[in-house]
Amino acid sequence: MNKSNKLYKKALSLFESGKIDKAVEVCEKSIAEDARNKAAMDLKGLIFYLKGDLKEAKKIWQLNWKVNKDKAAEKYLQGIDNDERLFQYFLKALKCIEKLKINEAVELLKRCENSDYNSINVSNNIAICAVKQGDYDKANRYLEKVLKLDKTNEKALETKRNLEDIGAIKKNFNFRLLFKPAAAALLVVLIVLGSIYIYNRHLRNTPKVSLKKPKKVVVKKENKKVVKKEVKTQIKFDEAELQNAINNKDYEKIYYYEENFKDKDVRINDKVILNKALEILKNDGVAYFYGTASSYAKKSDYANAEKYFLKAYAYGSSNYLYKDIIYFMATSYKNSGDIENAIKYYTLYDSNYKTGSYEETVLYELAVIYKDIDKGKAKNYASNLVNSYPNSIYNNSIIKNIISN
Repeated sequence: MNKSNKLYKKALSLFESGKIDKAVEVCEKSIAEDARNKAAMDLKGLIFYLKGDLKEAKKIWQLNWKVNKDKAAEKYLQGIDNDERLFQYFLKALKCIEKLKINEAVELLKRCENSDYNSINVSNNIAICAVKQGDYDKANRYLEKVLKLDKTNEKALETKRNLEDIGAIKKNFNFRLLFKPAAAALLVVLIVLGSIYIYNRHLRNTPKVSLKKPKKVVVKKENKKVVKKEVKTQIKFDEAELQNAINNKDYEKIYYYEENFKDKDVRINDKVILNKALEILKNDGVAYFYGTASSYAKKSDYANAEKYFLKAYAYGSSNYLYKDIIYFMATSYKNSGDIENAIKYYTLYDSNYKTGSYEETVLYELAVIYKDIDKGKAKNYASNLVNSYPNSIYNNSIIKNIISN
């Protein structure tokens, strides 16, 4: 077996193990060894096809058919037109999800299931719809379908974590950790020894403190009067810099200019470019800040998460992400222990999005937060939860106790 075929076999094994990104890398190495390796080219095209990148898949299969006269590639290409129509259904489904038209979204996504094309994204979004409908078993089935193909798929893993957090599915426990007591014990010993070493080193390097009474220092008073002048830094509007930020999608710089000059008296030309910057912030900028905040929140870096959620919130009132920004900002404040702000944004969500995807979670969080602060409010939120969502997984013993007391 030549090197190209060996690499293809490895790529196939990685693909079957759900490591599709690694599989693509090895496919590329296989093709680099032999540009006529039909199987490697077909597999690479298939992976892009499953991920929804029809343009890249089509390019690979066309090359395989043109160069190698590969019958499998020809067969894949014959169904491309139908897949392009299915992708339009997928896009419509995403818009339905944004507008919380979940039943319509599911119908469209079911049509997309008639092909393997884009199956990872289709299954991910069916799972999201199932969560919103309260069908957690169905959601889990589709998440497993995604993770079988792509075991590191972040969207599926995030949805799965959310289901685990609310107790809808059981958390996977790593039993291998139980068989590593020696390693754990060694780690503890190393930490203790390291702490002792650092402490002793600190003692050796700390200068000895003299117990002698210090001499009195006489300070001569001067008659000169010192006048303090406050120096104000003047921020200048740099049109070229802002235009460059717009061209390069530098949302941080655009935000800086908008915050510093939105209420300033600037030239007409500067106002024009500021208006352009504002529109960019309200659309792409909000999505960028929201995504950045979410990344920090996943790492439990709530200080940075809150900073970026606030940036997204400041310019997101007309953006479809606005309700999600409010919810996740409240959750970030709750997780960081800032209960006052958590209440503020949970209440804002409850006031404006009573039919929103996170409303039952918001009612539960407010009921639990208020149970030790204001029993009347706690009971009100708990009652709203039970009445509005009688089958909610949040209708647990905590909620029952709040209502009965």
